[in-house]
Amino acid sequence: MLGRLETLHVHHLMPEDLGGEDVITNVLVLCTYCHNEFHQRHTYLYNHFKPKEIDPIPPRKTLQLEAQPLKPEISIPLISDEEFPIYQHHIDEWKTAYPAVDVLQALRAMRQWCLSNPRKRKTKRGVRRFITSWLERLQNKGGNLLPETTRKPIDDRPAVFPK
Repeated sequence: MLGRLETLHVHHLMPEDLGGEDVITNVLVLCTYCHNEFHQRHTYLYNHFKPKEIDPIPPRKTLQLEAQPLKPEISIPLISDEEFPIYQHHIDEWKTAYPAVDVLQALRAMRQWCLSNPRKRKTKRGVRRFITSWLERLQNKGGNLLPETTRKPIDDRPAVFPK
């Protein structure tokens, strides 16, 4: 928590003079005290060890910030009549956790369930638990994969009739 007279400082993980970029993945926002501590420890390391012994922090992948706000893929109605937005990165994460489930279709079903049951809608705090428990139930049942992936192969052998 910041004191009244403290300010926030931007600290580069990989210093700019060592090739660090001025991007969001290479900076930390620190209070005055923490920023000073960070630099004192950094100075101590460089004064007591040879620079070859200290590996600089490799730069992380550059995060491309979009100028437009993220557009939700779908939203779940809440008990407060607000909508809980679900973005593509949430869907991707759930697809990884629940591989047998068509996550987007399950989210559509959840949305319709919430629209049909307004008294049973979830709160802002409880909606994520609602989603994960729904997806977990589907995963444990064997998923709700698209029909093309769950269909049995067609038996295209010709029928043999006796003569």
